[in-house]
Parts: sequence; structure tokens; C-alpha cells
Amino acid sequence: MKLFEHFAKSSSFLKRTFLKEHLYKEYFTELFSMARSSPKCRSAGFKLMYSQEKRNRGLWGYLSQNTDKIIHLKRKNLLNRAISKVYMESTGIAHANEVASGDTSKPKGSLDIEKVLDELKKDISESSSFSKKITALPPERVITIYYEDLIENLDITLKKLYNFLEVPFHHYSSNFKKLSNEQPEDYVLNYHVLKAAAIENKLIANF
Repeated sequence: MKLFEHFAKSSSFLKRTFLKEHLYKEYFTELFSMARSSPKCRSAGFKLMYSQEKRNRGLWGYLSQNTDKIIHLKRKNLLNRAISKVYMESTGIAHANEVASGDTSKPKGSLDIEKVLDELKKDISESSSFSKKITALPPERVITIYYEDLIENLDITLKKLYNFLEVPFHHYSSNFKKLSNEQPEDYVLNYHVLKAAAIENKLIANF
């Protein structure tokens, strides 16, 4: 029986915790094996959120030793990321979906200040913690890409990524489209209040 099946059937907290710490190894072993066995596969990757790395003890140690290259995707403006997350949770409206609707305006409204500040604090903590782990790796194994650069200069940023991965450049299209090109200050009515609170709490610089 595979580890996942043991994990799914186990009612013991300690056993589930132990299995969880080893479950990802089974997944990555299978992923890398499939990539190596495919003659057309030049590179295989996966997405890992800060929170997922934090929840899975030992995962970073495993990845740092068993992956060749790491793409670190960050946000320049963590306040806007926190606002986007709280807005999505409050309204149920994501920032992108599979429907092309670039000219659709988001519903306007105000957000809870404490919720945004708490989300911002979490983002800053997770980003800082992971950045320290990244800087401990050889620089040739890591590239840092900013979300804002992907939005503003997609092809230039993608070419940089492909060069880092040492694979030929190819522009892929996606079915996912941004719902709107609006900035948070356009649809969050108390945006400037949120920004002032973040500055007052020394969570962001006065930009």
C-alpha cells in the first residue's frame, strides 16, 4: 500500500504527521521518474506555496538537495497582495479565471483593516523566512522573478526564465485571464486608509 493510502486511512494524529512528512518524497520520486523516462521532456517543475513549505517539515531540506533549479516568484508590493487575498475571501471573486473579461470592473467596497494587516504580516514573515533559505543556495540554482514583471513585461521575463532553465523559448498561451486591469486603489474604497495603517505599523515603507 502506498504512503498516500496509509495517510488517508490513518486516524492517528502522530501516524498522519509522520506519513505527511514522507508523502511528498513519494510524489516527487514519481514525478522525476516520469520526467526522466520521457524523451521529449526537457524540464519538469511544480508550484510550491510558502505556506505549503512551512506546513511540511523537512520538505525544504529535501527539495534543496533533490532539485536542480528553483524559480522564486515574489510580489514587489505585498500590501496589494494582502488586499487581493482579503478581497477574494470577502467577495468570492478571484483576480483571474478562464473567461476573457479584461474590461469587467470589480465591485467596489471597503475591507477590514485588521484582516488586511494580519495577512500582510503573514506575507512579510513567510517571504522573509523563505528568502533566507533561498540565499543559502548557490546563485546559479536560483532565479527570483517578480509577479509585476510577468504582468508588465511577459515575454522579456519569460525569456529570462527559459534561459535560466536552459530550454528553448516558446510562448505559451493560457486560458486564464485577468478579470480586470484595475489596481486595488480603484475598487477598494478604503485603500488609502489601509496603506496608512500599514505604514503606521511599519509593515511597509512610505512609497
